[in-house]
Amino acid sequence: MLYFILAVIVAVLSLIAVFTAKKAMDKGLTYYAFTAVVWVLVFLAIGRVWRALLFAGGLRTVFAGNGEVIEYAIYIVAYAIFIWLTIRSIYAKK
Repeated sequence: MLYFILAVIVAVLSLIAVFTAKKAMDKGLTYYAFTAVVWVLVFLAIGRVWRALLFAGGLRTVFAGNGEVIEYAIYIVAYAIFIWLTIRSIYAKK
């Protein structure tokens, strides 16, 4: 059940990120919007590396069931930072 809740949170945040990015694009791309893209890509890459280490690096046994929770937490942080920076972009462009 925890994984389902985390997956729903990530899905909702990703949809919010899309709409805030669209609003920032409508106002013109700014430094904060571009920074948001860079940061979300960094965190998504970290999440994917974490996933690879869980399976290929043998960390799955060390973290037991919490490995996937950490991965979802990384994604939640990524989308939250993206949304925050994109909203700053929208208000900086006024």
